[in-house]
Amino acid sequence: MLVLDTNTDPSILKLLTPPNGLTSIPSGVKTPINAVYAMDANYKNPRSFQGAATLEQQIDPSTKLTIGYTRNSTWGLQRRYDRNLFPPTILPNGLPVYPTFDSKGNLVQASGFNATTGQPIFTDSTVAVIKPAVARPDPTIGQFNVNESSAHSSYNGLSINVTRRFSRRLQVLLNYTYSFTHDDDSNERDFNRQQALDTYNLKLDAAYSRTDIRHNGNVSGIYDLPWGFTLSTIVFAHTGLPYRAVTGFDTQNDGNTVNDVPIYNGRIVRRFTFRQPGFFDWDMRLLKTFNLGERMRLSFSIEGFNLTRAGNKGFGSSAESTYGVQLPNGSINPIAGLPFTSNTAGVPSAIPGTDRFGGARQGQLGARFVF
Repeated sequence: MLVLDTNTDPSILKLLTPPNGLTSIPSGVKTPINAVYAMDANYKNPRSFQGAATLEQQIDPSTKLTIGYTRNSTWGLQRRYDRNLFPPTILPNGLPVYPTFDSKGNLVQASGFNATTGQPIFTDSTVAVIKPAVARPDPTIGQFNVNESSAHSSYNGLSINVTRRFSRRLQVLLNYTYSFTHDDDSNERDFNRQQALDTYNLKLDAAYSRTDIRHNGNVSGIYDLPWGFTLSTIVFAHTGLPYRAVTGFDTQNDGNTVNDVPIYNGRIVRRFTFRQPGFFDWDMRLLKTFNLGERMRLSFSIEGFNLTRAGNKGFGSSAESTYGVQLPNGSINPIAGLPFTSNTAGVPSAIPGTDRFGGARQGQLGARFVF
């Protein structure tokens, strides 16, 4: 199968007469290979440096305190980007825009940006506006997507752990972590997306990581009730993860629609600028065990998950939200509540499944026979 791409040869549009399709390749139409995928010759596995320090102190016979610090820095993480592009022009709003060819085959850089359409402006030597197409150093192929090991990440975390036995029957465990995670690509092991904003300046994507959580904690407890019952509970909570604001269409003239970011108040919205809602989950379990002789036990349990029915909405594994372009004159989208055209801009809708913490509230009855 051969793909005809209007980004490579816009004249294809003039040859189409919908709903009729093309039965053959028209003469003179450019038909490059749509995309090539490769591994960098110097690709290496990631290298990680880790350091940790822990202080443990027995406060009293029933209470133990543990404080720890962890530092992790990793080099050589996988990233993928298109190498078949000319160097971009950096517009005053910070957006890298890749050049196009004019009618004479001259390479033309973007001269401005249309905030209404969200598209860069190209003009030729006659000051005529050009409808851009992706200019390729190698015109015989489209994207040349190379996987390389050049991304970097770092993690710094301070954790506090307190274990307290209040009585012979009740024990409580508390964990809290304050941390920062940075990287310049969170696309590890994802071979389907090229998210680099500027392929000639990959550090432009340096920001908080997709997995960055500022405050993360949990409290758990076990209470041995009379008559052989055991009540246990655990509460998880953390502040919101970052998410990427994207336009949903190509604003950079690189033939790629997953790396384009919206313009807000005259500047690009940097990677992972915004945060998803926080997370909260409370689970509880009541267990009754019967001893049947020396080697056999029969246990019955009642479990409840996400008892408060917390929504825990977010943007899924992609951690992205489509914004479109900024509305004129500071107008506010009445549905999204943000000055962007998309009705779903910044509105989380994905929820965890029932097989994950924080999913829909549910109850469960169980029985277990050990022999």
